[in-house]
Amino acid sequence: MTAAEPALPLLFCVQSLHALTFGATYVGTIEFVDRAIPRRLVNTAMTLHSTTGVGALTGLATVIAGYIFAGYGASAAYVAMAGIAGAGLSLALLLSRMWRGEKLFD
Repeated sequence: MTAAEPALPLLFCVQSLHALTFGATYVGTIEFVDRAIPRRLVNTAMTLHSTTGVGALTGLATVIAGYIFAGYGASAAYVAMAGIAGAGLSLALLLSRMWRGEKLFD
């Protein structure tokens, strides 16, 4: 939606939904780690999530989006980011079908 350069009131709504989905994803990740990872490894799992998922992958995606923005414009960069979000949604749906609520390992 952001790639279509909506009017400011609609952009405000879109960005609010983005904040909501980001927050829900983060809280869902914390809940998944709590349920799926043995208690003794929860801190390690959250550290890995922060450094790889929130840190390294977000940084890499930002750099790539910058190159796309420079070469093709803002709309193309937003479409690429939407593609990344779609891939994440696909992986989350796959996980929800495969995981049955048990600890992944002991």
